[in-house]
Amino acid sequence: MRFPSWLAREKKSLDHKRSQAAPAVFEELEPRLLLDATYEVWAGDTDFSLLPNYWEHYYSIDQQAGYVKLGEADGDATFVGDYNYFVIAANDHLYVDAIQTSDGGYDTGISPTGNDSNSTNMTGAPDSDYGFFDGDADSGGTFGSFAVVLNWKGWTSIHIVTNAGPTSGPDLVVSVENYQAGTYSPGDWLEASGWEENVGDAAAPPTFYVEVALSTDNQWDAGDIQLLWLTEDEGLDAGERYPDPGSATESIQIPADTPAGNYYFLAKIDTTDAVDESNESNNVWPSPSADIIIADGDPVQSFPRDTA
Repeated sequence: MRFPSWLAREKKSLDHKRSQAAPAVFEELEPRLLLDATYEVWAGDTDFSLLPNYWEHYYSIDQQAGYVKLGEADGDATFVGDYNYFVIAANDHLYVDAIQTSDGGYDTGISPTGNDSNSTNMTGAPDSDYGFFDGDADSGGTFGSFAVVLNWKGWTSIHIVTNAGPTSGPDLVVSVENYQAGTYSPGDWLEASGWEENVGDAAAPPTFYVEVALSTDNQWDAGDIQLLWLTEDEGLDAGERYPDPGSATESIQIPADTPAGNYYFLAKIDTTDAVDESNESNNVWPSPSADIIIADGDPVQSFPRDTA
């Protein structure tokens, strides 16, 4: 059964289990263990290219405050997020044919890069001329090679076309187009709007779940404060988006026992891994910053954060 709103298909009251430690706005990041994927995509709003030794920031993009991981893959994959910069970071040899943006075009600017060659081959539509990432190179950082994609048209996703080709199967993504950043007290309400989509080449069968949460970091984990748990009981066909067109808005209540602190706003699709996807790493949408502030006392007026 379809409900009128993206966040209103089925709501469930949850036992909110969460850490009582007050979060910090910024924390020193711990070294991260690499996964087995050929490349990862990170995104953020900070331009490091004018800094001395800028390449050190990009080779260790996972250690840069304000940057979030959108996902990882071995072949073709879609990565959802509305940020000023997308960083393709390779752990192994990677050949990229093209980068398609959310408007269907290939009009990307790529600069700077590190330990790569023929990066201009990645611009324009797929033509079997590849840019090469030497992800095996010893860069002194987390990744061996990188390329920065400037989001100069406000795209909400990029699709990377590689020589490995697409992996067959459903691929679920979720995006929040607008949420009300600001200062709240526990028990207050905030508004958010968004959509979900199957960007894969096979149908995603029912039933799977979408959750929305507050997080002291930008990673989905057991310590997050769950706000909503909703059910997709009709599945999504290959290429189907819901709602389409546009997005739907829902009011969400902050749990009464939420500790004071600064939080990221997260959404995740297929939270129980019910769907066998071609890419399991791009299911989380994280907000660009920890701009949901939970304070003691009376609430302060919020302001809309448009991520579209």
